[in-house]
Amino acid sequence: MDLKSILSGLSSDREDLAVFGIGTPSHSSNDHNTGNSSQCCEKNFQGLNKNMRMLKSFAWHFKLFKAYLTKGITPRGLRVKIQPLVADPDDILLNEWHSIQQECSLKFVESLSKYYTRIIDKESPRVSKLVADCEGYKHDSLFPGLLSKLSSDLLTFEAQLKDRKLKKIICDQSDYERGQLFKQTK
Repeated sequence: MDLKSILSGLSSDREDLAVFGIGTPSHSSNDHNTGNSSQCCEKNFQGLNKNMRMLKSFAWHFKLFKAYLTKGITPRGLRVKIQPLVADPDDILLNEWHSIQQECSLKFVESLSKYYTRIIDKESPRVSKLVADCEGYKHDSLFPGLLSKLSSDLLTFEAQLKDRKLKKIICDQSDYERGQLFKQTK
């Protein structure tokens, strides 16, 4: 695996919602003449790791929100829960109220999805530059080990993200299946 394939996989992966059961999976210049070349190489890989983890996290946030939108559900923390201030609300009012709450909640999810698209597009060039900086050290003796460590770390990190996001959407989907989105009293 090389740095460019890691980066391109990261960019294309944000559209892959197969993990949520939606769609199909997609397949997804420094001065090197100093005596501190290995230290610079190591420092650049640390920066790249940090920024790629951040970008991977943003991509998984985006994927999760896109999955919510596709399924028409909202996470617990974004559900609008406001009760009508009337003495004796009837079923028609409560049903309309619930529909409006769901629509507003989905708008929050949509807004966050758009935010993560912008932030990913904004941060991707920075990561691309870090990849280019690191590739400038490919003849350094530390390069293969650092590349292997980066790849391994990102795979582990992604597995953790995937696990958390799956648990989250399963929990929220369960709320919808049980019909326990908003506790409404008459």
